[in-house]
Amino acid sequence: MHTAVFTTMIALVPLHLLFVSFTLASTVPPVNTVAPNDTCNEYELVGRKDWGAKPPKDVVSMVLPVKYVFIHHTAMSSCTTRDACIKAVKDVQDLHMDGRGWSDAGYNFLVGEDGRAYQVRGWNRTGAHTKSYNDVAVAVSVMGDYTSRLPNQKALDTVQNLLACGVQKGFITPNYELFGHRDVRKTECPGEKFYQYIRTWKHYSTNYPTLHIKRGSATTAVASATLLTVTLLANGLIILVNL
Repeated sequence: MHTAVFTTMIALVPLHLLFVSFTLASTVPPVNTVAPNDTCNEYELVGRKDWGAKPPKDVVSMVLPVKYVFIHHTAMSSCTTRDACIKAVKDVQDLHMDGRGWSDAGYNFLVGEDGRAYQVRGWNRTGAHTKSYNDVAVAVSVMGDYTSRLPNQKALDTVQNLLACGVQKGFITPNYELFGHRDVRKTECPGEKFYQYIRTWKHYSTNYPTLHIKRGSATTAVASATLLTVTLLANGLIILVNL
């Protein structure tokens, strides 16, 4: 009885509608499919444990996603092999922790001319890289001095792929703005050659980022069209002085 009813119902459905239904069902993509252009697979990330990081003295979480990215260079030794880059990363951490008294190496990531990215503070920890922007930005620093030359292509590609991965995973906004360290501080960083090069990148911005000045629980946003010294007085007034 049930078989006869089912056969009758199928017979009443036009064949072209059955074909459309089966076609649509067969084209639905499987869940959790990795896109063929997954930029997170385009570079090797060396974790803190793998490069032998010292434990941080303090950890402060950062609200994600961030809309600002700062590019630096270390102005220290460059490196082209994994072993040499691990040593260079440790040198940066020693300088920042022991020499400057910081809680950890300041950057979120370091990149070597071996084509690898080295996790320092990572995506979700506030850094110590760009004063007034540490809690609203991610900083990537290429190991070496790029005043008179560019980082090699391996390093340049890794920086770009790392940032694209950050967007893909929701750590950086898709419309993020990119700057050189010198755009907001009196410094040569990330080196003249490298700086001129990043100015050609799609996300490089000439609209200087907003300063976030904290006083107690309040945050004051100041549009930074020029380089400024910021003094916050006890009565809440803010003095801005051109450098």
